[in-house]
Amino acid sequence: MTLTANPNCPAIALVTSSFTATVTRTTSGASLDITGTYTAPNASATGQTTIHTVASTSATDGTVLTQSDATVPTRPATDPATLASIDLGRLPAPTPSTLALTLTTTPTGCSPVTLVTIVVVGITVPAAPPTPSPTPTPPAS
Repeated sequence: MTLTANPNCPAIALVTSSFTATVTRTTSGASLDITGTYTAPNASATGQTTIHTVASTSATDGTVLTQSDATVPTRPATDPATLASIDLGRLPAPTPSTLALTLTTTPTGCSPVTLVTIVVVGITVPAAPPTPSPTPTPPAS
């Protein structure tokens, strides 16, 4: 059997060789961010494409740990874009060191299209920055 993409449901195509995975720590928590480039369905594509990400512990395990959405311009990408961002605080503790991320999109009027499933290994969450100590107020004279 051969699966052929539906020409009436064009979707962006991810350039997997461009992917980078980064754990980012902010004051509000940590996220696993996937950046990369993609090609548009055609040269005149416009609008926005929503990329839906489902995180699980393995590519074969259907247990969803968390989900997120990222929006990118549908036109051809000239620079890497954030394709997925997973809030690591929404995962069970301790944070898994390996995550399978399935990225899909749903072109208007079409069924969801799986763009890619990637497995990120060696995930470590940096420690939260220390909370600054309050400055003591000098005693009133």
